[in-house]
Amino acid sequence: MITSPVAAMTRSLPSFVAATKAAQNGGEGASGDITINKPSGVAEGDLMVAFLHSRGSDWVGNPSGWTKKLDPSDWNSWEGSSVEAECWYKVAGSSEGSDYTWTVSSDSADRIGVIVAYRNVDKGTIFDAASSEEISSIATTNHTLSPAALTDPNQLLVGAWFLNRDGTDALEVSGGPSEMDERIIEEGSTGTRDMGIAVYDEIRRVRTAPGNRTLTTSSGARSGGMVLSIYGP
Repeated sequence: MITSPVAAMTRSLPSFVAATKAAQNGGEGASGDITINKPSGVAEGDLMVAFLHSRGSDWVGNPSGWTKKLDPSDWNSWEGSSVEAECWYKVAGSSEGSDYTWTVSSDSADRIGVIVAYRNVDKGTIFDAASSEEISSIATTNHTLSPAALTDPNQLLVGAWFLNRDGTDALEVSGGPSEMDERIIEEGSTGTRDMGIAVYDEIRRVRTAPGNRTLTTSSGARSGGMVLSIYGP
């Protein structure tokens, strides 16, 4: 029997494990720390991806073993104070702690973060691509990411939206992109309800660009986004 070249190139697909989140009000916590629990069920070889959002301070410290993937420099014009968004990743080892701590340079800064975990990823070449974009520097209720085409088919596409509210209404995600699965939303606690992170993902079985992916909020917010494409083994 002759094996189809397409079938021979087909990868198995990454799968979602779990996600966790945390929020820390400015002026609270040790030296500007934010600690995020390890997602439940994470096993050796799983990929953990952290998305971090702060306002008014840079991220200056990270947990051991984590690698920075994205650190956009053009999002710091929102609401008159610096906005810092970063993406980090780690392949879980045989012995992981129960949580992970990042640090900002000032404990007066509000900060939030999430960790999303995936299984069945390629340990050699984890990512096909990673990109970031400022979606809107003015308040809007529609926040659209435009993922690029993939190098190869059969990948997991992860989209993360970073939100800053406009005005006094509490930030609330009212709808996600219909093509993607919701994985976690952090809208902050009492003091950080003006910031948000929302993470969605989908399997892409073709190389072509997927088109726009739009998140909506119940009131106006400024926004930026990140897109990761992740290989299966």
